[in-house]
Amino acid sequence: MVMMVSHDLKTPLNVAAMSFEFLHRLEGKGEPATQRMVERGLRATATMEKLITNILDVAKIEAGTLVLDVKPESGTEIATHVLDEVSLAAKTKNIRLLPLAADCGTCMVLCERARIYQVLSNLVSNALKFTKPGGEIRVTMESKGVDVVFCVADTGEGIPSEDLPRIFERFWQAEETSSMGTGLGLWIAKGIVQRHGGRIWVESELALGTRFFFCLPGAG
Repeated sequence: MVMMVSHDLKTPLNVAAMSFEFLHRLEGKGEPATQRMVERGLRATATMEKLITNILDVAKIEAGTLVLDVKPESGTEIATHVLDEVSLAAKTKNIRLLPLAADCGTCMVLCERARIYQVLSNLVSNALKFTKPGGEIRVTMESKGVDVVFCVADTGEGIPSEDLPRIFERFWQAEETSSMGTGLGLWIAKGIVQRHGGRIWVESELALGTRFFFCLPGAG
């Protein structure tokens, strides 16, 4: 039922998104006020699309029907693309993205590229959200036996120790957060990583920052 409803919602949403995109090109040199309205429409449809995708992912993870197209992929390439995607947002917020550090070269892992991109993008976006201007974010990778361990570290406010056991629960959000998220991102990330045969965990200290880790099977 959830998948059918989500599909029905996506169809008109795609039409709206394409319409706003057309207007965005059309109004490229138009009135600033109109351009701002079109840009708000684009952001709103992107947010709705992400929400519907999350709902679909929740349904698949719960039903055990999340199907993966696993193949050898470069972890460093995935991470580089994620960092490129958020670079403008980091610059706008005056947060420094430190250079990607990897001790395993291209860090080949067995994964579905789009899904691990989704996980890493969620972790980096969260780091941006909870790191104050002037802070830093770093993504690292290293070989650990037959696995490759990814780490997203920030210099944000940190997570209270009593919240750490609940951080990957569905719908959980820190009480002090001002964001209007769904509380599904980390739960979905955990489901995706576990479906790959890996695991995900967090280490954090108040006022010192947070480090999210996840490991995936290496591909040689």
